[in-house]
Amino acid sequence: VLAIILLLLPIKITNHIKSEAKIIPAREWILQKLEDGSIQIIDKDYQKNLVHSISAYQVVRGDFVEFKMNEELANRNKIFKNEIIGTIESISTERELANLKRDLNEAESYLRMSKTGEKETAITMAREIVNKSKIQLENQNIIADRKKKLFEKNIISQEEYEIEKNLADLYKYELLEAEANLANLKAGAKPEEIALYQDMVQATRQEIQHIYDLKEKFTLRAPLDGQLYRIFSTDTLLIIGDTLSVAVIPVRSDDLNRIQIGQTFTLNLQLDETGSNPMGTIINVNKITEYIDQRATVLITGRISDSIRNLPLNAVLGCTIKTESVLLR
Repeated sequence: VLAIILLLLPIKITNHIKSEAKIIPAREWILQKLEDGSIQIIDKDYQKNLVHSISAYQVVRGDFVEFKMNEELANRNKIFKNEIIGTIESISTERELANLKRDLNEAESYLRMSKTGEKETAITMAREIVNKSKIQLENQNIIADRKKKLFEKNIISQEEYEIEKNLADLYKYELLEAEANLANLKAGAKPEEIALYQDMVQATRQEIQHIYDLKEKFTLRAPLDGQLYRIFSTDTLLIIGDTLSVAVIPVRSDDLNRIQIGQTFTLNLQLDETGSNPMGTIINVNKITEYIDQRATVLITGRISDSIRNLPLNAVLGCTIKTESVLLR
């Protein structure tokens, strides 16, 4: 009779679901090396269950890419936001930057010569070229006249005479070109010529700035304050884990109707001598069913309220989820 009365009374008792939780950082920044030598970065957010971004530094054919890790991180377990992780160096980028700097020096030199009196040296050189061309033409005219007289006396062939005559005509054109260049230098640069050099200087500077911006992207900086995890792997170079942690908890599909967002859970881990255990709140329920030990299972994610220190990455702890109370009957 007593048992029947107890079953009929609206007495509620606490209810729990026991499972195991995999403890991972709330956010992970993963640095990897791909098979072709490229560098890949994956930024994962486990609280929202999504990938923020995936970026890659591809190796172009004929290029050589080298990644240099910041050696100061070797004996550290923590890293701060915007701290340098390492740099990626590209031979192709360095070669392009050197060529652009050379082009900029030439363009600036031409611009100075066209705007100021720094072209005196160029005028002197042009005058010397004119003088040499005149002497060269005079000597060749003498040779051509001598060959002409010999041809008229049928001593040499017409082809031999025409070779010397054509050479004299070529020297004449070179003299005219040298005289025109000297005249242009004496007259000074035209406004459109100065504008052209200014455009060349401005365009080259913009290209150089673009290369420097690209090199800044090749400097990898920490996107968050976190824990450093060095992985002994051929592809994973480094992992930065958030100071906050989440728990990934597998729950049988049969118990899914008892799980709600906002429910609390407790981990079987003593944080201090008082014996208190870390607690958390369920923030996400996955919509995909997986099979673990041949059982239909759904993964739920919970945010851990307390900061857990000195816990290995991907540690598995016992977990108790507090669900709604149920009637005794």
